[in-house]
Amino acid sequence: MRTKFLIMTAVLAAAIGAFSAYYMQQHSVPQADASQASPVGDKRPDFKLRALGGGELTSLSAWDGQIVLYNFWAAWCPPCRREIPDLSEVREFYREEGFEVVGIALDEEDNIKDFLAQMPHVRYPQLIGYNDAMTFSRALGNRSGGLPYSVLVDRAGIIRFVKAGELKKTELLEWLESLL
Repeated sequence: MRTKFLIMTAVLAAAIGAFSAYYMQQHSVPQADASQASPVGDKRPDFKLRALGGGELTSLSAWDGQIVLYNFWAAWCPPCRREIPDLSEVREFYREEGFEVVGIALDEEDNIKDFLAQMPHVRYPQLIGYNDAMTFSRALGNRSGGLPYSVLVDRAGIIRFVKAGELKKTELLEWLESLL
């Protein structure tokens, strides 16, 4: 029985590895230059990404003059899924003070729609892209391409905080208090 379990585990691990390799090959993104410095203190570059559901490209300059958290995420990413309700709650609380969250999904559109359908309280703008969004993420300092990745930009468009990995609500509140 133990041998069967070990064989089944090995086969499952091999299948997951093969799928991961295939997925990354289909969605390949050039590797970032490891010598890039932190973007904190730099002006946010402008990019255009497609809004979820189609339509024209949306320029990130659409939120100029606001404090904006750009949050790169994917539906298959557990830490992304955990932080989204907190991001939505903080956004609702501070929205009248000029704070906006912009989700930038790096996933298949159907996956994103299915996930967001389960989370009706998430009302902040969602942009979608893969290669374009990864290019933007790297321009904002995400050298590893990991998710989630969050960047807080002040009203003047200056990058003030960057977080690789899950952004805790307490961290976001501290960041916002320093800018409001």
